[in-house]
Amino acid sequence: MKLNFFPRQTKFFKFLLKEAQMLKDGSAQLLELVRRYPDVEETCAAINKIERESNVLYREISRELSVSFIAELDREDIHAINRISEELLNYVKAAASKMALFNFPRLRKPAGEIAEILDRMAGELGGMVEKLEKLRDMSDHSKSMQEYKEQAERLLWVASNELYEIEGPTGADVLEIFKWSVVYEALERAVTCAEQAGTIIEGIFLKNS
Repeated sequence: MKLNFFPRQTKFFKFLLKEAQMLKDGSAQLLELVRRYPDVEETCAAINKIERESNVLYREISRELSVSFIAELDREDIHAINRISEELLNYVKAAASKMALFNFPRLRKPAGEIAEILDRMAGELGGMVEKLEKLRDMSDHSKSMQEYKEQAERLLWVASNELYEIEGPTGADVLEIFKWSVVYEALERAVTCAEQAGTIIEGIFLKNS
């Protein structure tokens, strides 16, 4: 019979569920930002608020891990999820902040499509965390995460190529290329963090099932 991954440590599971919801909220706000662009003030403020709350939660989880009696293996697993979740939200915030700062006349299509993929990946991560407590099979989520990652990689490849298709770029073009490169890098890192988070959660499931 399978045991709960968090025996006697339900507070940590509640923490991680809350963290997963913050990831979903943050990615949803990023998607809202690209849909409403250039009207970004409200969504940027919402993302900043979520990111600040995530930082507080990250420190709270870290503090509880340091003072709670819990197996070292469980401690490392919880810390790994906590760390990658905070990193993911940091990159979501970075992408949103750069898009707002650069004040593009219009957003490029791949940026919106990648934001939508990130939102879906965050939803899959939430489902994986929910299944982790009871050690329920999460292969469907893992498959979706891999598919989303591959979609994002293709979009990023196309987006990068489009940036350098300009013939005889002017100084303004070069600046535009630089700005979009910064945005795409933040989006790429967010996708990578989401994929890594899924791998960590699946690894914990496989190790304990």
